[in-house]
Amino acid sequence: MTSVARCPACARPARSRDRFCGACGTAIAPTPGAEPLVCTDCGAIVEDEDDQFCTHCGARFEA
Repeated sequence: MTSVARCPACARPARSRDRFCGACGTAIAPTPGAEPLVCTDCGAIVEDEDDQFCTHCGARFEA
């Protein structure tokens, strides 16, 4: 099980690369050592960590 980063003000779940909360605008401290997820086929940044396919090239992500 992975822990989910949350906004310190409103507790909305936040992606590891988010700098501000999309719900309330509060600044979110970066997760130490967090790198953006990238597609191994094309190098595009994965916008949604729950995606099963790359939205740029269509490659399937391995579980």
